[in-house]
Amino acid sequence: MTHALAAQKLGADAHHADLSGWFAVLAATIGGTTLGWYFNDPGLFFVQLPIFLIALGVGSIAWIGVLRNRSTWLPVSMIGFVFLVMDLTLRSGYVSGGSFDIQSVLKGVAWVFVLTYGLANGAKKLPQDALLLLFFAYTLYAFASAFYSKAMLLGVGSGCALLALSTFAGVIGSWDRATLTRMWGGIFLACVVMGMLSLTLYFVAPQMAIDIVAGPNRLRGATGSGNSLGPIMSIGILLGIYHWSDATKAKRFVLAITLVLLAAALLMSQSRASIFGLIAGILVVAALGNVLVSIVALLLGSVAIWSLYQPGVVDSLLSELAALISRTGRVTEITSFTGRSDIWAAVTHKWLESPWIGFGLGSPRIVIPEAYADRWGNTHESAHNWLLESLISFGIVGTTLLLLFLVALGWRLWRLKKPDASSASGGTPSTDWPMVLFMRRCFVFCLVSGLMEKAFAGMPSPSLIALSCLAGSCTALAHRKSRPVIADDSVPWRASTNTSVRRPGEAHG
Repeated sequence: MTHALAAQKLGADAHHADLSGWFAVLAATIGGTTLGWYFNDPGLFFVQLPIFLIALGVGSIAWIGVLRNRSTWLPVSMIGFVFLVMDLTLRSGYVSGGSFDIQSVLKGVAWVFVLTYGLANGAKKLPQDALLLLFFAYTLYAFASAFYSKAMLLGVGSGCALLALSTFAGVIGSWDRATLTRMWGGIFLACVVMGMLSLTLYFVAPQMAIDIVAGPNRLRGATGSGNSLGPIMSIGILLGIYHWSDATKAKRFVLAITLVLLAAALLMSQSRASIFGLIAGILVVAALGNVLVSIVALLLGSVAIWSLYQPGVVDSLLSELAALISRTGRVTEITSFTGRSDIWAAVTHKWLESPWIGFGLGSPRIVIPEAYADRWGNTHESAHNWLLESLISFGIVGTTLLLLFLVALGWRLWRLKKPDASSASGGTPSTDWPMVLFMRRCFVFCLVSGLMEKAFAGMPSPSLIALSCLAGSCTALAHRKSRPVIADDSVPWRASTNTSVRRPGEAHG
């Protein structure tokens, strides 16, 4: 009887939090739109100000109600939404920090939601876990570096987003597996929406969907560039493979179509870093988990090393590679990583001007154009390498924190053992294993694809959102190995394989 009353009260609290959440989201949307309207056209100030103040008051009251109760959908929806809008670009970008248009304001409002929720519900978890504490220390230093950045306004806003991710990782770290599954399902849905929107734009309004700067046939879709669309599609493909593992036959047909569309968008983006990262994520995890695959990989690596000492073989291989993956067909495009080697050299010299603390969060948009321009005067706003991007932004101090976090995250991911391991040795439940495999692949993807793009270092990005979710998820799985398995019917394309009953107090972590 006591459990029944507790469950009834929990359901009522969740219902109230859901209603509060709807009011908060509606008020935030109206207030953010009005604020963007003011920045674009301040002529109606006496109409815009009352609307904004009313929306702010209603939204604040509703948000307090959300923070005081446990919501069943809001935190999962928030992280999926910010993943969707992070690189959503429905207007031209701006150098040195963006603009206060409606799109930027709404993104800022979304991050404020995530930050306040994370501080209220996840901050207490951070000191209890070394991995989450490292991530928080990195984002806190990044936020502090914004105050000496040449793009301080951009840096402060981005620093708040980074703090939002690290505190929200604490929220994720206390979730049960059913809620983790909902979260990854929400991110998968965001990837699918971005892919469908990008392909639709390509056929309906191709002038909006083509990355004209990078090439006449390169798809950028609803993002800022092909290199922004590529990582989202790759993460979506990895999530589709994860959901395929225990989806029903009927749902696999829908998943197959979805994966084909995501793969088509990825190929049309021509993001070679994302394609290579996706392949590496699948192959590396397979090699580390299978002795036979490891032996094959070792043999292939030995052949590759031997070929480096054969000039004729190297020339032939480079020519074939240039014809296969380069856009110009020239070997120099391969050997220079599409001109990135020159950017890396220039950025390295620039970083040495402030090696310990860097130039601050957001500064690469200004500092890198000062350091590098090609023969035609074209510049870049990114170092096209996550390590250099971090060094130019935060120097050795901040980059050390980032590296420690990545090492700790990789260690924890590979500490989650195979399902046939005994419970005494800390084996992972078999129902968790597909999620563990996905997280490992996603981790390797982020590391490899980031070698030729800014990826997760410095400014917030979909890859960094994925890493923060990985940190929270593997923390939650590591801490629940002795708990009963939770029913996994929360995502429509996944089959329910468990009938265990959740205790009322464990409903949402």
